Amino acid sequence: MATQFNVDNLVINRAIRGTLFDKASSEVIFTIDQITDPKLECGGEQVYVKDALGQNLAAFDRSKTAKFTGSNALVNFGLMAAQLGSEKTVADADNKIVVPAFEMITVTEADKVTLANTPTTGSVKYIYSTHTDKSINQTYVLGTVASATEFSIAGNVITLPTSTFAIGDRVAVFYTKDSTEAVKIKDSTDAFAKGGKFVLEVLACDVCDTNTEYYTYIIFDNAKMDNAVDVTFTNEAKH
Repeated sequence: MATQFNVDNLVINRAIRGTLFDKASSEVIFTIDQITDPKLECGGEQVYVKDALGQNLAAFDRSKTAKFTGSNALVNFGLMAAQLGSEKTVADADNKIVVPAFEMITVTEADKVTLANTPTTGSVKYIYSTHTDKSINQTYVLGTVASATEFSIAGNVITLPTSTFAIGDRVAVFYTKDSTEAVKIKDSTDAFAKGGKFVLEVLACDVCDTNTEYYTYIIFDNAKMDNAVDVTFTNEAKH
């Protein structure tokens, strides 16, 4: 007679992977494998029937809930896009993404400086001189030709205001550029977190033999992502 597989007690090792699938197509929306602090909460609501004096006569259960919370040890763009109801956009030669740029350039020629990138049209409206501590000092505006208070630009070459900058001075420039190597996720007010089928894979083992391992699956057939996203921009950041 075959022995029936019947596990009653398990020791949890770790959560391995969490994946959200599109319910209609079964396509993966995102998958993460650096899960920390995973927690499953099951709850519900009780309603009561009372007598004329307000005494509880009976209790009925309503509105069962299940919630999974946790963090990912790495910032994951697929997860973030799903939380924001957005799509992950990847730039290439045919679909460039406009990104911010900043340069602080040391003047080596008294009348001009050259940016590392060609700015997008109209993105350089001001340049700035700096103090010795590199903080912003004087503002200069874009003009048709360079003057004592204005600069001009052609391509990525900036002609400095006349008789203003000396060799060794620094020029600070904020602008935007087209990039073929960028990833973008946009948070819009009319887009919200995605739903789908969420599957959490958890590695567990036998109580008496840790070499005997089991895959356990926590399955949310109709999951809805929370809109709340909390990312701290430090080396210890968790998503």
